[in-house]
Amino acid sequence: TGGDIVFSSPYRIATATPLLTSLSSKGAVISEGRSLQVVFGAKNSSSTVAAQLRVVSALFPLYGDVSIAGGDSFLMGDRGIYGEKTFLEKLGVSVGDTVTIGGKDFFVRGILEKEPDSVSLGISFAPKVLMLDRDFATLPVDFSQSRTNYKLYLKQSQANPFTSKDIETLKTYAQTNKLRFDDATDGPNSVIRGISSVKDFIGIALAVTLFLVVINIGANLVYVLARFRKTIALLKIHGATTREVQYIFLTLLGGVGAIAGGLGAGVSVSVTGIIRTVVEGVADITLVPISGFLVILLGAMFGYIFVTISSLPFLFAVRKVT
Repeated sequence: TGGDIVFSSPYRIATATPLLTSLSSKGAVISEGRSLQVVFGAKNSSSTVAAQLRVVSALFPLYGDVSIAGGDSFLMGDRGIYGEKTFLEKLGVSVGDTVTIGGKDFFVRGILEKEPDSVSLGISFAPKVLMLDRDFATLPVDFSQSRTNYKLYLKQSQANPFTSKDIETLKTYAQTNKLRFDDATDGPNSVIRGISSVKDFIGIALAVTLFLVVINIGANLVYVLARFRKTIALLKIHGATTREVQYIFLTLLGGVGAIAGGLGAGVSVSVTGIIRTVVEGVADITLVPISGFLVILLGAMFGYIFVTISSLPFLFAVRKVT
């Protein structure tokens, strides 16, 4: 997380509070940081690139080390930045060259390879750049409308480590001020909360995907209805009832859904088996697999039900064919 306790918020976090001041007086180190997307330009060309800028204090990092290409030492200084290799390549600059942001010049001190707590910042498809907060404060640009992630890192003193009461007080402070609270000393629960967040995101993405699939199936069945309208009419002319025609299509569509669901479940069982074998070898543990047959059966049932529900508007439209 970058600290023993970390607060996160889309809004600036107050530091001159009695609680944080008292912890600081006990030897705790408090460091501010923020991340946002900005556009850099090359000094001697028209090249520009959007970058994920991480603004840090001179205390960064509280834990771990920053890796610089070539084994160079990480040393933040005034009017200097560190950027990933793709950042330099897109701008066409090298270490020591000058780049601009908001009309201010900064020189590239080195190529950023790895920072200790970058995972906590989330996913970014833009190259990363490090800059000192005092340099960022000199930029004549209003970033108040930019989407910014503010962080406050707390590192406990070895002589006066955080007590359980301190942590509870900080947690209450975070809840009161609507801040995200991460406690590095509570690692297992932090991991569980993180996995829960990922699970919730996957659930939302899956729901949206299934909704789009339903729409796609419905759109394709409109074409099917147009293609077989004469066939349906002839079946009715020769004595077939509307319900019998619906049963014919329901059997065909349901069969396709069951086969697709069963095949998809079978593939997932195979992939999961490979992943389980790798995890067992790396972690030296034994995982009990669930029944592959049961998963395939449930997949087939889900496929049948899903396609059947998706085809209900089509089956209703069959009634109107005369």
